[in-house]
Amino acid sequence: MGRINVAALMMEAFGTFFFVLTINSVHALVPMHMNALSAPFAIGFSRVLLTFIGGHVSGAHYNPANTLALLISAKVDWLHAIIYVGIHTAAAFCSGWLVYGLFDHTYAPGPGPLFKWYHAFVVELLWSFIEASAATHTLQHPTKPRAFYGFTLGLVYVVGNALFSNVSGAVFNPAFSIGTTLVHIMAGNNKGEGATAKYIYIYLVAPTIGGGMAGLYHQVVKTFKDKKS
Repeated sequence: MGRINVAALMMEAFGTFFFVLTINSVHALVPMHMNALSAPFAIGFSRVLLTFIGGHVSGAHYNPANTLALLISAKVDWLHAIIYVGIHTAAAFCSGWLVYGLFDHTYAPGPGPLFKWYHAFVVELLWSFIEASAATHTLQHPTKPRAFYGFTLGLVYVVGNALFSNVSGAVFNPAFSIGTTLVHIMAGNNKGEGATAKYIYIYLVAPTIGGGMAGLYHQVVKTFKDKKS
């Protein structure tokens, strides 16, 4: 298992904080003045930027679903995986509080007004599978990322937000869901018929299943590839 890589933990905190900051800021600013059409690009290219910054240090997971997939794929050990998930959640929580302080806005994900819980569940599961698959097939060596890695992961968010933001909120990240929902509740904004924290189970269970599926799928593909070679 080896020693704890403090630099990697610091980078996961840094990357997750600023990635969630971008997403929360989009949710806060679109109702004010931000062009909604630019939202997927703001989120996707922030993922590109932060992957370039942190990929060679920590692998740029920034998402427990990715960490689970990479754990199953033997790309990260148990100790770092557990600490990564805790750091992801804490960073998302801190980011949520900052956006609340700046814009007086909190966010808890839930299905869009025209959709049911199962629409959101399926979308979050499938697109988390896509993101975690992108992570397992590109972040194969956490200390030697290639230039296209960031763009691969960024495109997941550009396409996912463009397609599904009105269905599920296009979250694909359990840490984001926990951190921002906690801020939403603590700020007293989860009341009445508009309460959305009740949907938290969707955003915890679906991405976790998607991440696990991606890790298993990667291992199956790797097994057949190794047999062929």
